[in-house]
Parts: sequence; structure tokens; C-alpha cells
Amino acid sequence: MCDTTDQNKISQPPTLSLVDIAKWQFPDLPPSDSKPPIIAAIPSLQRQAVWKPGQIEMVWDSILRGFPIGSLVVSEKFDGQASRSGRHGAGWPEEDVTHFLLDGQQRCNAIALAFKDALTVSAEGEQPPASLWIDLNPEPLPDSVTRRFVLRVLTTSHPWGYALDDAASPLGLEKIKKSLNHHGDKRPPVTSAWPQQARCPVPFAWLIHHTFNREGPLWEEVKKKCLTFPNNGLKAAAQFLDEQPQAESLNRIQAALQKLKAYRLVALQVPNEVIHKEAREAHDREHSADNDERIHNVEHLFQRLNNAGTELRGEELLYCLVKAYWPGIEDSFEKIRDAEDRAWLPMPASRLAVLGIRAAMLQHKLSASFSASSSISEVRKLGGAPAADEDARAVRHYLGIGVEPQNSDLHRNLRRIDEWLLHKGPGDFGLPAVLRSSLARGAPEVFLLLLHLAQKTRHQDPAALRKPLIGLATAIHWFGIDQKKAVQELLPKLQAGPLSRETFRGILRPLMESSAIHYLLTPEELLGLPLKVSASQENLQKWSIADQLTNGLRSRYESEEAYLKHAHRVRWFFWELSKCRPMLLFAQRQYMSRQFGDYDPSCMDVWKDHNRPWDYDHILPSATLDWNRGSLRQCCREWSNKIGNLRAWPLELNRSRGAEIAKDSIQTDEDLRDSFLESKDECNAFSLSKHDVNDADKCITFMNAAFDRLHRIYAEWFNELEVGLLLDSPSITSSPASLGPR
Repeated sequence: MCDTTDQNKISQPPTLSLVDIAKWQFPDLPPSDSKPPIIAAIPSLQRQAVWKPGQIEMVWDSILRGFPIGSLVVSEKFDGQASRSGRHGAGWPEEDVTHFLLDGQQRCNAIALAFKDALTVSAEGEQPPASLWIDLNPEPLPDSVTRRFVLRVLTTSHPWGYALDDAASPLGLEKIKKSLNHHGDKRPPVTSAWPQQARCPVPFAWLIHHTFNREGPLWEEVKKKCLTFPNNGLKAAAQFLDEQPQAESLNRIQAALQKLKAYRLVALQVPNEVIHKEAREAHDREHSADNDERIHNVEHLFQRLNNAGTELRGEELLYCLVKAYWPGIEDSFEKIRDAEDRAWLPMPASRLAVLGIRAAMLQHKLSASFSASSSISEVRKLGGAPAADEDARAVRHYLGIGVEPQNSDLHRNLRRIDEWLLHKGPGDFGLPAVLRSSLARGAPEVFLLLLHLAQKTRHQDPAALRKPLIGLATAIHWFGIDQKKAVQELLPKLQAGPLSRETFRGILRPLMESSAIHYLLTPEELLGLPLKVSASQENLQKWSIADQLTNGLRSRYESEEAYLKHAHRVRWFFWELSKCRPMLLFAQRQYMSRQFGDYDPSCMDVWKDHNRPWDYDHILPSATLDWNRGSLRQCCREWSNKIGNLRAWPLELNRSRGAEIAKDSIQTDEDLRDSFLESKDECNAFSLSKHDVNDADKCITFMNAAFDRLHRIYAEWFNELEVGLLLDSPSITSSPASLGPR
């Protein structure tokens, strides 16, 4: 049973004002000499914030309307857990924290964001990850929108804001382009931006601070601030406040603000007995430590609380457990820096933790194979092991726990991988940062292998192995059938002794034979595929790549068995190659690094998934072929979405191009180079008009140009990274028949 103290805590839970909750992250909020009834911080067991902008906007709409947004769940602070503040402020010193916040982190972050001035950088000069605005005079809302107050979230990845719907969808290209025009066609920092889809936006914090801290006319003060800051987005609000100070929308907002002083959230406190009582998993452990019991119970409580919110599964759930046993892992991950000294993670923290544990065990035990993914029971075993346990100590030190993180094996190995992979400037064969991050996220087994090889070659010159390592990693990532199998097969050879360029000779051949990766043709073999179209081509209207490969290859083999074996491999290879957009980005790497050099999706506060700053532009616009009744539309469409007809091009310029033909949009020599086109003649080959889709000669010229450019993209990767060294054996089709022209 609970004791009397615990019963009182349950029957009389503390009630918290909005200021109380904001002060958990901003202790200096006035009145600065007062403390909230409790000071809660987020325990290591908790995951990072996952709310989307639309959820933040909607929760503030609910608060302004007086709707309850649910209670918080806290526990008294206990040993064995580090804590952190929320997303927007530094919070209190550790000794002042009285409670752990077990449920409600995202709501508390949303509340705190409203107290953060949208136009103010931190004392250290850092830009905030997000800001919150309100539209004083919103346009009439569609019937499908349920919000009453138009709050607007800006993020570093979307400094122009989001669409005016309940989900806060991404803005369309035209609105993004309009926003960029205000900032010299450059993505603005959050503190210089304003929401694009708002008529009279002002920082919501101005209204919040006045409501809680000042007397006097609200709108006069807001108008003065609008005139003080050189933010062009505030001009409309200043004019509106000057011309319509008694507008209905202003009265509605002010009435809602006055009610905020009385708004309260209840903090339900978990009784100490629930936290400290021994968990079922501990029953079969003869001497279960008190700290382990607490972690088990908080883990279970946390999972069940989250069943009502965003469910935790797999790696996320395991990562929460890792943080429970080893709170220092968050500090280690927060100190990971990229080559530009920006905070970044090559993949989600949950996956990096799992890979880090596996890499540590591989290094520690010098196993001949990668262990399977870590399980919850394995993490519990390691986490609950005595401090002197060799395995547990090896994992902690590898991850940067208990040692200076920057000097840990994980940090050193990540820096070495960047030395290998990243593009270093004009003429270099390295990968743009986006491809490094794509590999880390899309091929975790390959990244685990790189972590291991980085450790193994710690004292070698990183430059000596760059080409074979980039070639190997990208070949498995882009052409892998079973990446885990490929890495398992590679490991014995790479473990056998010191690594040199010769170690990699022929290393891809066994992987192709075991079907771990697709067969790779040489550029010469690719050029010999029966895909070029001649002027005498019959039945061009029904021409297709699949039929050409099937029929063209069949005639080159003496037996059906040989044909089935080799033609199948060739067709799958070409299919993977034709849609391999990362290879296109590699071919355009000089342009990518110059135009989008700061883009790295691993810097999660800066770039979010759908907000890539380029799009894949069709050199022959898809609009030319869509809804086209031309007799040769279908054979041209065979090449339309292949990488031979694509280029990476700025997001805001791409779709606004419409059906503009290639020679009108690609005019200068620099445009040609950036688009990976050889000449104006080649550009002209892609310049079909809608009427030209009836002209056989022009269509054949386009189809052949698309194939030639695809071949050149592949040859750029194959030759620059010396993939031939990784094959180093007779071509796969030299017997019984060559793929070259007969």
C-alpha cells in the first residue's frame, strides 16, 4: 500500500500555470525570483521530442480556446538517471530539479516555444530550431479547418512556415519561391523569416510576455515592436494595427489571452512505491539492484503511457532502455560534430546506439562475424552488469560514456568515415553530404562495416583507401540484394590482415556470385546493350526497354540455359541502374557541393525529409509527354523517368519550368556542365516540343541521347571510383557471348 504521503500526492496533485511549465526551460522568466511548485526535467529514458508543427499549432489553438490538453505525469527524481531540459531552453541546474517528466514532454515543449521570442538568437549566437507566430488578421478559413486561432510555426527547415490546414502541410513551390525572393533567393534563418501564409503575422511571444508581465495597451506595444524590428514580414501587422485597432480578430485574440492567466495543467505524480517496487523481470534475479528495479518499472510505465500517444517500437524502444542504463549516451551523441562543426547524427540516435553496441562488441571480441541486432534482453544484461564487467565497459567506452566523448572510438570512427566519404572540393571523387547520410540511413549494415574498418585502420593514411571503400560501400548500397549477407561475406577477407588497395581486388565478384548484390557490367558492356535505336527501327510506337533487352539478348546466346542465366542478371542490373538517383547525384557532385553544399539531412534541426532544396528535374519535361496524343509518346516515356533524363535542380526552379524545352532553360556552358550534359547538341536532343512527339527522327535522337547520358553517369561512378578493381575478373558475359555489337 502507499503511505500517507504518497496518498496525499495522488489526491492533491500540483496544478501548474503556463508560466510554471515554461520556467522549466526558461528559469529567468519573470518573476525571476520565484520557482514553480515542482521543477521537472526529462529523464534519459524519455525519447526526444517528435511532435510536428501542426500539432504545436493545434495545441495552442486549444489552449487559447480554453480546451483542456490533458494532464502531465511526473515522478520524484531518483538516482540512476540523468536529465535534460526541453527543446527550447537550458533549464535548471541538476540540483534544482525535483521531478522527472514521464508523459507530456511534447506539450511542455509547445508551451515553452510560445515564450521564446521568434526574432532573438541565443546568447551564443545560435539560431533557435523553431519559432511561433500568430496571424492578427487571418484570411477566412476553409470549412475543413477546425482551428479558430491561426498560430504559425516556423522551423529551420521550413522558415517560410506551413500551409493553413490542421495538419500544417508543406507549402507549395510557388509560395516557397515567393518567400525566397524576399531573402535574395537564399534560405533565411528562423530569426529573419516570417510565415508566408499569414496576412498580419507577429511573434506570439510578444503577446504572451505582455499578457503575463505588463500592464497597458497590448496592441500599442505590439505595433511599436513591429516598427522597431527590420523584419519585412511585420510591416503588414503594423499597418493593420494602425488602421484597425478595434478589429474583431484583435478583440477575439485579446480576450483569449486574458484567460491564459487562469489556465492550469494537472501534474499526476506516480507514487514512489510504483517506481521502486521490484519488477517481474527482476524476480528471477537473486540480487536485483534497486536501480535496475526502478529502470524496469519506469520502462514499463513509460511504454504504457505512450500507448496513448506515439507508440514506441523496435529501435526507439531499445534506445530508451539504453538511455535508462547509460544516461551519458545522450551527452555523447549531442557532441557529435560534422566537418562544419555542426551538431549532426548520421542516422537516428536509436539506430546509431544499436550499431554502436554491435560495433563495440565486434571490436571487443574480435568476432569473425557481425552479431545480430541487439535485443532488449541483451541491453538489460549489459546495462545491469557490474561496473567492472569487461563487455559492458567496452560498450560504454566505445559509445563515449565515462570517457571524453570526442576521444571515444565512436566519435573517432565517425570522423574517419567522413574523411573517407565526403566530397572535398573541385575535382574530388568524394560523396556530397546528402549521399553520405543516405548511405548511413539506407545501408546500416554497410555503415557498421565502415565503423569497424575505421577502427581497424586507425593508424593508416585515410586517403590510401578512399576510392575502394567508397566504391565498395556505394556498390553494396545501390546494387545490393541482401546487404547484410554481403557484409557478412566480406568480413573474413577484410579481417584477415592489414588493409591495402590490393585487399579490395576482386572483392565484389563473390558477392555477385552468391546473389548478395546484382551483377555489375562494365561501362563498355553497358554501352553494348541492344538499346540504341536506329532509323530503320520497325514498330517504333510499341518499342520498350524490356522487349529490347529480352529479344536483343536472346539472339546472342547459343543455349536457352545460358540466355536465362545471363539475361536475367543483365535485366535486373539495368533496372536498378536506370532508377539509381544517388548515382546521378554522384555524377553531379561538383554542382551539388557548390549549390547545395550546406544540405545534410543528418543535421535534423536544419533539414527535414520532404524539404530537400532540389528536385529531380526532367530534362525533357514530363509535361511534354503527359496527355500527349503523339504517335511516339509511349516509346519516349520509356526514358522519361530514367536517370538519363533527370538532373538535380533547385526545388523552386524545377516545377515552375513546366513544359519549357531544354534548350530554353539550359543555355550557358555552366548550365550544361551542372546538368551533366556534354554539349548544346546533346541538350537539343532533349528539346522535344509536344508536336515533335510525332517525329520519328527527333524521338529516336532523344531516346539515344537519354541512353548515352545514362551510360556516361554510370561510367563516371565506375571509372572515378575504380570499380573495375573491385571486379577484377573477366566480364560476366564474355562467355558464351559478348554484349558488344555483333
